[in-house]
Amino acid sequence: MARKVMEQLISTGKVSRGYLGVMIQPLTPALAKAFNLPAAEGALVGDVTPDSPGAKAGLQKGDVIMSVNGQEIMDSYDLRLRISQSAPGKP
Repeated sequence: MARKVMEQLISTGKVSRGYLGVMIQPLTPALAKAFNLPAAEGALVGDVTPDSPGAKAGLQKGDVIMSVNGQEIMDSYDLRLRISQSAPGKP
């Protein structure tokens, strides 16, 4: 992540990061079982900010994000990293 930030600062003079507008939390084995998921992989949406990109995309509290653009999400940290590295406004 630090390298991406450095590269953006050098090339554009500023840092642009993607934003979903959701609060995410880890998907524990107990939560995965409660959601009838095969494994504790992904990120649980704990809340959605009104009028945010996530809200406009239809994300709701209680959703589990398991992939982004066809790439599996292992955990909440992985989701944060992938979204922050995407360009603002990218679907």
